[in-house]
Amino acid sequence: NFKKKEKEESRIYNSSNLLQIVLSEKYPKRVRLLEVDNDFQTFSFKSRSLALRFHEVAWAIQSHMTIPEYLGENLNIFVGSWNVGERPPDTKTLSDWIPKNDFYDIIAIGVQECEYVPRKGNTTPESDFFSTIQKEVGPNYIKLAGLSLVAIRLIIIIRRDHYFKISHLKKSTEATGIAHVMGNKGAVGISFSFQNTRLCFISSHLAAHQEKYELRNSNYGEILKGLRLGDGPFNVTNSFHHVFWFGDLNY
Repeated sequence: NFKKKEKEESRIYNSSNLLQIVLSEKYPKRVRLLEVDNDFQTFSFKSRSLALRFHEVAWAIQSHMTIPEYLGENLNIFVGSWNVGERPPDTKTLSDWIPKNDFYDIIAIGVQECEYVPRKGNTTPESDFFSTIQKEVGPNYIKLAGLSLVAIRLIIIIRRDHYFKISHLKKSTEATGIAHVMGNKGAVGISFSFQNTRLCFISSHLAAHQEKYELRNSNYGEILKGLRLGDGPFNVTNSFHHVFWFGDLNY
């Protein structure tokens, strides 16, 4: 339930009656609530950050999800995507791209067409790429999870001091390539809880060529339907506090 002061009185909002919770883009310090059999109600805040916090709590309550424990603190996340074109990424390029100052709590790197002859010390392109990324981020980070679908890969790295804040780790893949089963196109997904905040990361490679937008849309639908990351009957977009979807989308 939410309370809104109206002069000397307080009004209680029942979460089961909420239809929409809208974070305004035009007025960044406002949040609007739409109830059953009622008009939009507007809440104004002193800052954008306060509006964002209220929006997140309201959305969590409406969705019957646990309110994030970190609320009021910053969780810094770096998300990167790269189509490596079947070539091993060189150290100089990675060094310029991947942060090394321990600022980020979570680092998610997704790659596409990551299939090449592994370099010395590695037996597969997957182990080559994942170990290269781990070396680049430095000793204060640890690999949480990695996953591949043919040449589509995703690695999640977190700061070591956050390791025991992680739970409910899940991984899933969905192929959308030739005959809707080949893994040259599709997605890999990793989800977990950071304390009580549920996060989902999806690295995808959708159909190429400008005119094939309908096929790309179809790929998106297949991925939504096929990834097994959330709980219950809901797809990934309705199962987490935050979803990060990135990759070579070809739009």
